[in-house]
Amino acid sequence: MSRPLVLIPLDDRPVTSVLPARIAAVAGLELRTPPRAQLGNLVKGADLPAVLEWLQAEASGADALIVALDTLAYGGLVSSRRDRHALADVQARLATLIEIKKANPALPIYAFSTLMRLSEHASIEEEKDYWATYGPLIYRYSFHQDRYEQHGDIEDLTAATAARQAIPEAVLEDYLDTRRERFQINRMLVDWTRRNLFDLLVIPQDDTARYGLNVKEMRQLRQDVEAANLGARVLMYPGADEVASTLVGRHLNRVRRRVPTIAVRYSTPYGGGLTSLYEDRPLEQTIAAHVQAVGGRLVPAGGLKTDIALFVNTPSTAQGDLALRMGLEKVDTPKRDLQPFVEAIQNSYSPVALADVAYANGADLALFELFKKHMDLMAFAAWNTSGNTLGTVLAHASAAIDPAARDSAPHRHLLMERLADDLLYQAYLRPTLQQAWASGRSIADLQAELSGQMLALWRRYLHRIPVGDLQAHFPWDRLFEVEVHVRPVDLDGAVPEEVPSPDVV
Repeated sequence: MSRPLVLIPLDDRPVTSVLPARIAAVAGLELRTPPRAQLGNLVKGADLPAVLEWLQAEASGADALIVALDTLAYGGLVSSRRDRHALADVQARLATLIEIKKANPALPIYAFSTLMRLSEHASIEEEKDYWATYGPLIYRYSFHQDRYEQHGDIEDLTAATAARQAIPEAVLEDYLDTRRERFQINRMLVDWTRRNLFDLLVIPQDDTARYGLNVKEMRQLRQDVEAANLGARVLMYPGADEVASTLVGRHLNRVRRRVPTIAVRYSTPYGGGLTSLYEDRPLEQTIAAHVQAVGGRLVPAGGLKTDIALFVNTPSTAQGDLALRMGLEKVDTPKRDLQPFVEAIQNSYSPVALADVAYANGADLALFELFKKHMDLMAFAAWNTSGNTLGTVLAHASAAIDPAARDSAPHRHLLMERLADDLLYQAYLRPTLQQAWASGRSIADLQAELSGQMLALWRRYLHRIPVGDLQAHFPWDRLFEVEVHVRPVDLDGAVPEEVPSPDVV
């Protein structure tokens, strides 16, 4: 694989633009992205003419394309929810991929287009202005209307009617029009897959629940997929921000002609049957979907050595959210015993990939307090939703199957950055910063102290892993996400040059 992978990310966040490149580097593969200034962020969409020009210039020299279609269509994930876009303009921008495929017919194109989210706890700053007032009502109308259509319970019809009547007609119509346009585009993309434009199309379910307008759209898309016999080439499952990383892992498995064997072990015997926050199905079904997406194969646990031993830390009764400080008491109850799980990790015959989904938005401190020695992991993640974490872990593990990759500087670097982000920042530090911000301190003020605080936490909690330096900042000027750069220390004590980042950093 001497030629690079080319990625159009969802936006300029580190998890969508930097993380896929980190994973590619573990396998010795270069990944290129547009300059960061051209990508979308929280306040503006991507510079689409510049991004399209960059993509056309890079495509002919690429080993494969990984394309966030929300970026080409709307300018990014936030812009796809918040801004209105003329349907003809969206179709014309996406059609650039048809031109690229005609000019490069052997070029693999992996694409993904998110199903527009509908979360009860969606961040207001990423939605249209009216969401602050009417978002909860739109969610209730959507949830109860779909559940009524599925089950016919009159109480759901009553709840849906009451919510709808409380929403101004102009607001509801604008919201429904936006959903209809996005749905029409996704149906078009399924058809383009049937016509062999995409080697794989992923339609991830961004923040969702068991019922809603988005879930109804998913059922309708599944009918299109089944009618066209595209079940192996159009995948739909909970996730979004991690999909580019997943597709890096899938490409690595494909070009190396391997189907990694993956055995799953849960921290609790009932963990696979729990449904995570912001998702619509039991965890074991989400895992199966992510394994399929990365190109792996599930095998029974307890058998012969596998390529990846996927250890999944689950909650006791229900997942909590560390960022929202919600449901935390349901995660770690007396009936949850993590000690055997930790011992199994440290004594595993197969390489261990650890997906920590006890909480949304951060690692489980109860789990990490039990580790008494250095964690020899092939992958780790514990960020945002269960889908985000699982996709990241499976992609990193796919890149680190070869022992030489697990001994490499890019592998150690990636593990350290995930520990710094998901454990030190999200689980330890962010709750304290949220209190400070609520008391009136500015983001700029908090950022000035961020790197020093995280480095101190590293030396306190992760001192077995020597670190040369740690720098962190808030890429979107908010506390929800952090961008971390770690300089590891080699085994001989030397601090190496920083592992190169992609152009977006």
